[in-house]
Amino acid sequence: MFKSTCAFASLALLFSFQASQAQTTPPMTMPMTCTDDDMAKLQTAMEGMSDAPKKDMAMKEMNMAKDKMSQKNNDGCMMHMQNVQKAMQ
Repeated sequence: MFKSTCAFASLALLFSFQASQAQTTPPMTMPMTCTDDDMAKLQTAMEGMSDAPKKDMAMKEMNMAKDKMSQKNNDGCMMHMQNVQKAMQ
């Protein structure tokens, strides 16, 4: 009886730890660079979105990323590309 209670408590603790880890782990995003190739990948992914408000937000961020890329502002471009990824989630 004692062994089964300890085993049950151990499993409960293990599952609760895994659940808390899952809630605090940030979502995975694709590593991006500010290149035409990566922008094309994001553009293709955006075109398949069905959620109109999220798609609009992603398109606005993509346009801002392209603008920053044309200005040779890599940090600004990367920030907006990350925002595109967040809008797609």
